[in-house]
Amino acid sequence: MTITYNLASEHQRRYVYPASYGASAGLPIVGGKLYTFESNAHTTPKTTKSSNEGSPPPDNTNPIILDSNGECVIYWEFDDANPAAASNYYYVELRDPNDVLIDSYDMYNGVPYPVGSASSGGNFVNNYCRNPQFNWNRFKQIYKLSTIPAPLTKYTGTYVCDDWLFTKSTNGATETIEIASFVPGSQEAQSDASKYLSWACTVSGAAETYRFVFQKYGNVQTLAGQTATFQFLANSTQASQVNIYARQYFGTGGSPSPDVETLLAGPINLTSTMNVYSGTVQIPSILNKTIGTNGDSRLQLEIRLPINTIGQVGCTNIALTSTASVPTFPYQTLEEQQRNLDLAWFSVPTGDIKQAITLQSENPGWLYMNNGTIGNALSGGTAAIGEDAYALFAYLWDNTADPQCGVLPGGRGASALADFDANKTINLPLSLDRFNIAAGSSYVLAGTGGSPTSNALLAHTHPLSSNPATPYAPFSDGSWTPQSSTPGGTDTAPVVSSVAAVGGGTATGSTGSGTDFSILPPYVAFYTFIKF
Repeated sequence: MTITYNLASEHQRRYVYPASYGASAGLPIVGGKLYTFESNAHTTPKTTKSSNEGSPPPDNTNPIILDSNGECVIYWEFDDANPAAASNYYYVELRDPNDVLIDSYDMYNGVPYPVGSASSGGNFVNNYCRNPQFNWNRFKQIYKLSTIPAPLTKYTGTYVCDDWLFTKSTNGATETIEIASFVPGSQEAQSDASKYLSWACTVSGAAETYRFVFQKYGNVQTLAGQTATFQFLANSTQASQVNIYARQYFGTGGSPSPDVETLLAGPINLTSTMNVYSGTVQIPSILNKTIGTNGDSRLQLEIRLPINTIGQVGCTNIALTSTASVPTFPYQTLEEQQRNLDLAWFSVPTGDIKQAITLQSENPGWLYMNNGTIGNALSGGTAAIGEDAYALFAYLWDNTADPQCGVLPGGRGASALADFDANKTINLPLSLDRFNIAAGSSYVLAGTGGSPTSNALLAHTHPLSSNPATPYAPFSDGSWTPQSSTPGGTDTAPVVSSVAAVGGGTATGSTGSGTDFSILPPYVAFYTFIKF
């Protein structure tokens, strides 16, 4: 038996009141009680730990009393040598300060956000949506989406917030997406949401067939054959209508099955008041379906926006859960939301640089440093264009100068945002066929020098003309007066008393072949990428 005490990823999560608590719904359960029992004996207490230090570590109280944020810290006991042991599992009850049962979950072992919960509330329910309240955004606050780069497809898009993409069938409409903030103390802010996504179209497009905000999940097996519930908090100042779909995309390579689209909720006629809208459906099984061989299948959640008309939609608190009924919105702390972001895109800071052996097209969020330029969709950038290029544009704009990463046309203006929206481009740091050197007092950040085309290192020449002959006349042995050295004294140079030139000597001259020779040290070359 090897007992360890482990933090679940939600070890300091906030527990919130469900909708049945009226005006308190969504607020932290201050003074709430979390009871932990043996899973196979729901009346036998099973204590958790408040730390993993000590032999044994200190116990939590049972029940654990939630703090002023509705939070607590829990270390769960686990037998690593016998992971299937019944002793690894807990039965958990969440109660309000008056001991009224709010939520419960059985067979819990500290695994992050258990799936398939029998819970009636949202405190133990897995939310597949990442960044569900739009709190994390390395891109722009307001996106001008009249033109987004090709290709415009149902599977590719431009990032408008961390882990959320936007796509549409055709360019032409005048529209924006803004990551906006609720007024502190407003009704919406009381639902634990501080930000929301707002789409607005003021001039409609023509012959549009789709427009949606979407998110990708794992592979096409995600939720396949399971009951799923969607919910979000949404409104519209123009009574717009939306539909929510799940798309099972079987990928590329070989002969994959065609997409399966399932209506999760809708049509939903939004009002000017923020309300919760939801739907519960069975996601189709993928039995007898063919998945593509390229490993890019997935489930897509799509918030389908109005087409061929003007409109406005605001939404937040988005949840996709494997439950048969609508749970309380599964609240996550900011830290939890950040940890759950797509690791491929958002775990590495903008501007980080890496090297690789291949030009990986499957490496999302990394841009090949090809000495090109980046900017918005109208900028004419040669390396990357689109609204999701702004994070890197601003990073280079703020941390380098025009001699290193030039802004065109006209150089740097008032701000990175102003230049980006003015359709300017910024140069990526020059890197092709160049050695890297650590920036410091002698070499400025992103500075360049030398020539990548002169072969100065590979074939360097010292012609004979650069080393002319220098005649030196030979000397006689002359007459010298040596200086003495005494213990503790100072030696001095000998004094020449007389020097007489004599004949018969030979002057030195230039020598060498005059051919190229290499002074290049051992090296290896890789492709270089910079993080969007």
